[in-house]
Amino acid sequence: MGGVLASLESIFELKMFCLALQNDLAVSVPLLILIVCGVNVIKEIHGMMTRYWDQYGLGIAIIAPWNCILGMGGIDSFWNEDGVGGVTFKEMFPRVYALEVNKSCTVAQRINIEDWPSVLRRSPRGGAESNQLDELLEVIRHVSVSASVDGWKWELDISGFSVSSARSYIDEHTLLGSFTSTRWLRCIPIKVNVFIWKLRLDKLPTLVNLDKKGIDVSSLLCPVCKVHVENVDHLFFLCGMAQDLWGLLARWCALDIPEVSNIMEWYSWLDTAHVSNHARSILEGIASTMLWSIWNFRNALIFSMTKPKKANIWDSIVHQSFLWISSRNPKCRFRWLDWLRNPIETHL
Repeated sequence: MGGVLASLESIFELKMFCLALQNDLAVSVPLLILIVCGVNVIKEIHGMMTRYWDQYGLGIAIIAPWNCILGMGGIDSFWNEDGVGGVTFKEMFPRVYALEVNKSCTVAQRINIEDWPSVLRRSPRGGAESNQLDELLEVIRHVSVSASVDGWKWELDISGFSVSSARSYIDEHTLLGSFTSTRWLRCIPIKVNVFIWKLRLDKLPTLVNLDKKGIDVSSLLCPVCKVHVENVDHLFFLCGMAQDLWGLLARWCALDIPEVSNIMEWYSWLDTAHVSNHARSILEGIASTMLWSIWNFRNALIFSMTKPKKANIWDSIVHQSFLWISSRNPKCRFRWLDWLRNPIETHL
């Protein structure tokens, strides 16, 4: 067991190295560790690193499908075996070791037992005792004992480890559960289409999403209203500035656009609106330009030395949407004065 758990000398050096790489490569920390160290080392740091993933949500538990198989479990001493970094279990978990009835017990006598308090002098009394017992159980959770040599068992495929089973496992834990078709508008730039796609998937780096990834942010409050936490639904639909812009859009196009709280509600109304396909395409292009402008306004508030003015954002939306839509529809005749009156009534 010592050879299994003691081969990595510095857990935190590895963690910091992978976090640094993550910033440059934009991949999850567990995947980086898989690339850098291989699956065996991932398993060996399982006890500490799995708790780190769960606490900060930096990825998936890539070591979960692996089970450690220890050979000669009836001979090796459980408490004197090396743990992480060459430290024995009795040094890692001194409070539990102090409660142990049989301090010379073997690995086989302590691995996968269901009632740990039965092998202690008394039940843990909370605090450090309970915490250390929970941590010990987490470390040995994926370990089993056999008469063979030490090894690993891949639980997702009876024939052993395979890339396809690993990929399926990663996809199940990272991809969205339901399929949503991609909406692609030719009347707006590619960058805006990609932005809207990320918005629909809730993959924009809002303050709430950054916090979920374990990134330290000074505040979760929306930088525009400074009242509610910033997620995609609030920033683009529920924030006071966003609601004002949606109201301006409805009056400009002379449409009864209802109040929507997320982008799927917006698309649901848009797809059933009683307008022509030409008008619907223009309306969606303007709304996409507006969402793009809200995001740029938000970023300027946070990062720009010169703070933007709310009074200018609507004029910018009207002007930018005209340039984008008119330049990408060469067969349509767009007049600026007609656009200012009502864009969706622009004639072909």
